Amino acid sequence: MSKIHSINNVLHMIDFATYLTKSERNIQRVRYQLDDYLRDPNEEHIHDIRTAIRRLQACYQTLPTAARNRNKIKEFASKSNELFSVNSKIRDCDIISEIISKCISIKRFSKGVQQSQSQPSQSVVKLLKSVIILRNMKLSEAKTIALDLRKLPVPSFDDYKTDISEKKVEKQI
Repeated sequence: MSKIHSINNVLHMIDFATYLTKSERNIQRVRYQLDDYLRDPNEEHIHDIRTAIRRLQACYQTLPTAARNRNKIKEFASKSNELFSVNSKIRDCDIISEIISKCISIKRFSKGVQQSQSQPSQSVVKLLKSVIILRNMKLSEAKTIALDLRKLPVPSFDDYKTDISEKKVEKQI
């Protein structure tokens, strides 16, 4: 049995009510993670909001076209994607900073390195500082987007009953 066939069998085992419940939960998950993220946008909360948005994206893509084109869900998904994109850049900065810091630490504690040689080069320090500055700029941008997203009404499938039927969803999946 091919992978695609197996995936389709699993997807078709999910009944319509479960699909709607999980989709609603994915939308709500973004909203709940926003609170933690806005309170303290640390690495864990960045990870959590990105994961919630990825789940929302997957849910959004399986919605029938008519439902995806509704303003509430479309705007919520679009703003979420924008937040995901900026947080991806923040995550990249975190990874780069961590790598540079490890390189500096390894160089400092290498055997046989004289004290004068154990200091990181000016260019490495400058690079680390510029990555931190970029991260802070992106974090400021992300907070603004998150606040805008927080102001949007949370879409509910009750608003889309005419656009979301079991047959339409099965066609998407």
